[in-house]
Amino acid sequence: MTNSNTGPLQSQLLSQVLGLSVACPFSQGNPCDCPLHEIRKSPFKTRMEWVKQLSEAEALHILEFHRGCLEQKEQRESDAK
Repeated sequence: MTNSNTGPLQSQLLSQVLGLSVACPFSQGNPCDCPLHEIRKSPFKTRMEWVKQLSEAEALHILEFHRGCLEQKEQRESDAK
């Protein structure tokens, strides 16, 4: 994980990942099957340092994973109604 670009886009991506490091956007919890499960257990300062070290590609991968997961969970909830 190497972050050499700290431009506006990179800052926005990292802010979004930092938000995801707090809790699941769907359940507001910390699902065991989430790739951020372990980092969410860390103190905020540790999470912030971890996020700062992400490359743009890594941040985009995390965001894409969570977008897809959220869509699946929302669809399942909608189908259950």
